[in-house]
Amino acid sequence: MNVNRIVALFVVLSVVGLAQAPAFKNSETLPPKLAALVPPGMKMLYQRITSGPTLAAAEFSVEKALPEGHTLSYTFALNAYDTNGPIWAMQGPIYKSDVDHKVAQEIRNEPNADLVKADSPTVTKYAWGSGVTRRLTHHPPQSKEYVDYQCVYFGMIGGVTFDLHVSGMQGSCDAANQWAVSVAATAGKTSVSNLTF
Repeated sequence: MNVNRIVALFVVLSVVGLAQAPAFKNSETLPPKLAALVPPGMKMLYQRITSGPTLAAAEFSVEKALPEGHTLSYTFALNAYDTNGPIWAMQGPIYKSDVDHKVAQEIRNEPNADLVKADSPTVTKYAWGSGVTRRLTHHPPQSKEYVDYQCVYFGMIGGVTFDLHVSGMQGSCDAANQWAVSVAATAGKTSVSNLTF
């Protein structure tokens, strides 16, 4: 879990009076339902789940080496809230309004124009959130030009939120789009209670 997410989680828990260390458990092993979301053939770089009575947070980062020194990577972050609890009462509306801000920010994010030419991003709306995808043409200083895709998704189903990032996708964003749909289907069946260990 990156430092910003840890700080944000701690602040939220402190505000609602739930920052009691014994109430939260950490594991470096994802539950099977989330481990199943790791795309085949990927190398696990990081996985973690933190679970408590009103909040569970899980994330992983995986990658795969591609020919000519290129890399395909996926990152996954999911939070499940007790929708009857005080954290969700505070965070739910914030996350919902923040999705539009995240999408707008992703559209504005431009790579280094000297090294990468980015096509205009495509924004796709889903019942569960939004995806921002774009084609990138890379111009490395001492190797040949190549093309890949960057795909980012922000979703919310009930009391579950998720952010997904895929970079280095070859050919199209189809596989990343299908992965995001699979994550959303799993998120729809996920709750704090079934992520508790």
